[in-house]
Amino acid sequence: MCILKITDDDDNTTSYSLKDYSILENDNELLLTLNSDDKIIKYAIRSDTREPNLSSIKQFITQQLDCAFSNEEAFVVSEYLQRMYIFIGSDDDRRQFTANRVE
Repeated sequence: MCILKITDDDDNTTSYSLKDYSILENDNELLLTLNSDDKIIKYAIRSDTREPNLSSIKQFITQQLDCAFSNEEAFVVSEYLQRMYIFIGSDDDRRQFTANRVE
């Protein structure tokens, strides 16, 4: 288990105990599902000019999650959903992706 920290558009940070995750890939997007004890959070992540390859996006996110679980660190998501993107990762290894929340 690790900590999931999500900072929203209004700069409010919420923390959850992250139990597990899944990343499903289809033709033009990834569906990232983050499961905590009391909430399921889903993001649809798409390739763009900054990150054109879905496989490398998936690899980066998987690496970040595996590292968070193995080192009991936080998995950090910063949401800028009004502009349709999120940042994933810590300050020293952080990437921006075109994304939106899926309800």
